[in-house]
Amino acid sequence: MLGAIAMALVAEHWLTALAGPRDLPVGDAQWIWEPHTSRWSGPQAFVALREFTLERTPKAAQLLILADEEYVVWVNGALVGCGRYRPGDGLDQYAIADLLRPGENRLLVELRSGRGVGGFFANLHFPAAPQSDVGSDERWHVSRVWRPAFLRDKGRLASLPRAVAIAAPPFGRWGPTAASAPRMPLREVLRQTGVRAPVRQDPTLGGRWMSADPTGAGRRMIAMRVDFRTQVEGLLVLGFEGPHPTPGLLYLGDQLPDPDEQPPAALVVLERGQSYWLDAEMRRFRYALVLGMPGLRSAQVYGYSDPAPRSWQPVPLHTMPGAFGLTPPELRTPAEDEIWRHLQGLASGRRGKEGE
Repeated sequence: MLGAIAMALVAEHWLTALAGPRDLPVGDAQWIWEPHTSRWSGPQAFVALREFTLERTPKAAQLLILADEEYVVWVNGALVGCGRYRPGDGLDQYAIADLLRPGENRLLVELRSGRGVGGFFANLHFPAAPQSDVGSDERWHVSRVWRPAFLRDKGRLASLPRAVAIAAPPFGRWGPTAASAPRMPLREVLRQTGVRAPVRQDPTLGGRWMSADPTGAGRRMIAMRVDFRTQVEGLLVLGFEGPHPTPGLLYLGDQLPDPDEQPPAALVVLERGQSYWLDAEMRRFRYALVLGMPGLRSAQVYGYSDPAPRSWQPVPLHTMPGAFGLTPPELRTPAEDEIWRHLQGLASGRRGKEGE
């Protein structure tokens, strides 16, 4: 039985490799990630940045992008798109020529992973120009600290660490062999003003769970409740104040969510210094409940400026796998072991005695 499963996994890996992204304009882009990730690390968020120079504004530019688990991408300070990875997903595709300019340009991608490790792939392709593609590789810089200057095209990137290149596509479960229909950048899709709702602490709900405390004692988990009073549709943005909050769990629904009855819709994790969290998917809901993050101070949903484009329809309220959003161990493929070798510099995918 185990032998058959192993053979199926190996066959899946090689079939993916044979399919390849031959018909996609991915250039020499590679899967990359943050260099200091530990295999046993918890939820993680960081930014990846790349600067490039253009002699003139291109007539056409395609940005193809995918991240495991979540991404939010900005071009020259303009919000372009966001997405969450699901097995078998193709590349998200955006037409961004109008956001580019002669001279220096900057790509900024917020990346989040509930299990620490992940992968990021992107390629900026210029189909009608001699300009070389700008793909994800070791020339990208990464930062675990959020700086507002990143979005204002300020701040020197040379002092930031470089990303680690994992492999060229296709790689393991990461194809990709297809791309989505072109999406409109979010700056053209969303309204300029969001629908706000008050944030209130819910002592009844919050008193029902305990969370770990560094002192060894348990403490009551904070529950923050948001009621928009009617169903809203669009992109959820949460604002935070005070010290850097620990990751929290987001529950959504048309009725007040009960974490005893439903898994979370998303994990909320911020980079150090970041004061907002932008969801990676469009949603439709009335109530939001954030568990474990006392610094939550604001919540608003940015709806569509016009009827929603087909490529930006809200996703159904799905659930995260595992108990309380913690992903259970997966049966690893040889490709995943290869990822660990690249990320950790080990001879195998397992931790040696030195790290035990």
